Amino acid sequence: VLSLAGSSDAGPSTEGGGLNCTKCDAGLYKDWAGAGLCIACPTGTAACDAGDGCYVTVSAVESYSEPAAFFSSIYGGSLHKYPKLDDTRNGEGWCPQTTTLANEWLAMDTGSVRIIEGVVTQGGMYNDWITSFRVAVSDDRSTWRAVDGDVTFQGNVDGLTHLTTLFAAPVAARYVRIHPMASHVSPCMRAGVAFPGGYDACPCPPGSAGGANTAGACTPCNLNEYKNWTGPGACAP
Repeated sequence: VLSLAGSSDAGPSTEGGGLNCTKCDAGLYKDWAGAGLCIACPTGTAACDAGDGCYVTVSAVESYSEPAAFFSSIYGGSLHKYPKLDDTRNGEGWCPQTTTLANEWLAMDTGSVRIIEGVVTQGGMYNDWITSFRVAVSDDRSTWRAVDGDVTFQGNVDGLTHLTTLFAAPVAARYVRIHPMASHVSPCMRAGVAFPGGYDACPCPPGSAGGANTAGACTPCNLNEYKNWTGPGACAP
């Protein structure tokens, strides 16, 4: 009798004397049935609760318009003041009044002190984007502290892609301020804030057909059928 996925063992399960299986520890998994040890999930993923698969964490992203978004300056008075992700009202998002970037910034009010994982940036639609930036955060909009030792983050490479930049460690703050450091053509951008979110679905466990383990997606194998691995696939005789 094979030992279960999600459990480590020194050989087959035994009958009469009890199962020779040990449930995987937190953060470890084993996604097949049979002999073997639990191992750590790949970098950037985490173990499912059952220990029989891994999932990728997904940040929850929010982006803002005025007055929750505010700026050092706005090019053209009020023309370029639409920094919300995918906002197309002027095609460029937010653009500062000058290209002297030392004192230019885009800030966002998340509404309360929250745990913040990072920022999401996007360029303008007309060949303009930020190529590098720094981030500062604040609890009160008055005292600001640099994120990750005031490191310069790599920015976008086009005007349309959402670039998620995660901090070295989450921070607690209400306000997030992005300081452009360099740009491709004009320093225009759209942006949002990344918060701890959920995760993509864990795979279907052994003994069930299906793919991602969402509601109703995993179907138990019929009598005299089996599937002895975690993940997508059909049961077999």
